[in-house]
Amino acid sequence: MSLQIVNNEKELLAKAKQAEEKKEWSQAIKNYQQVVKLDPHYELPYERLMVIFRKQKRYKEELKIINDGLKSFGAIYAKKTKKLVAKNKQIDKLSEALIKKAGLAKNEFVPQPIAKWMKRKEVVEKKVMKK
Repeated sequence: MSLQIVNNEKELLAKAKQAEEKKEWSQAIKNYQQVVKLDPHYELPYERLMVIFRKQKRYKEELKIINDGLKSFGAIYAKKTKKLVAKNKQIDKLSEALIKKAGLAKNEFVPQPIAKWMKRKEVVEKKVMKK
């Protein structure tokens, strides 16, 4: 069954790309959205949807896709971080103590594509507010 899903994803991506090249926006959107449903942790369809909505100045829809992507990818990284911290509690405590003692601000790493999408979200929110 997973092989079938992979084939469906590839087919849908190919169809979406063709539709996008022909500027058949609604078909491209539909196909990319189906890929997101099949694999919500695949970056490419989110990126393409954001670009399509940006080109059409459909900022509310772009903002929704950004938020969906942030939620999906945020869940992945939160789970990974939780596992790492659980394994290395002593190291985490020492790091916190060192940061506090040195008077430094905690600088958390924000992985891609989350960092890029958060930056874009700020821009899109401003555009939505202007409308």
